[in-house]
Amino acid sequence: MPAAGREAGLQGEIAAAAAAANAVVALRLIDQYRAICGAEDPEIALTEARMALTANERQRAVFALDELLATTDAAHPAHEAATALYAQATAEPEVVPQVVAGCVPPVAPPLPDAAVATEEQMIAAQRQVRAFVAAGETHLKCLTRVIDDEDRGAEERNAAVGEHNRMVSAMERLAAAFNERLRLFNKPRG
Repeated sequence: MPAAGREAGLQGEIAAAAAAANAVVALRLIDQYRAICGAEDPEIALTEARMALTANERQRAVFALDELLATTDAAHPAHEAATALYAQATAEPEVVPQVVAGCVPPVAPPLPDAAVATEEQMIAAQRQVRAFVAAGETHLKCLTRVIDDEDRGAEERNAAVGEHNRMVSAMERLAAAFNERLRLFNKPRG
């Protein structure tokens, strides 16, 4: 790529890779952007953090967010988004769901990025969250039957209690995360 326009060209390619949810390509392009000493850009840093989380590179996401939060004015729209992502990047890894006595846990749906989501994507995500919560309630009822069954062994009943607690927490976290993304989505963009 010629030197003239290289920075803008990379910015466009990064945006395209991020829009296509291709984290590997987006992160490679961001590395190139940094290698040519591209201008500090909060949107590039935010994209790097999002793509790093997608690629399960939490340490890279935290580093990008630390840098963004330290160098970007709190009034900048990227600062608020970075604060929300930082909480996600530094959260403890979730406990793995487990099948207990035939009670199969539902799988949490992925949530769209409020900064780039369409209204249709947000509506679809809302339906998926509701379906997850409904399936979670069914899972909890199944686990309660195991917990209350005194003919079962203590190990199986304790596993059901642990899974019950994990499921309640997962349902609460997903609902809160969706509500936060909905709030960001509905925030006036300017």
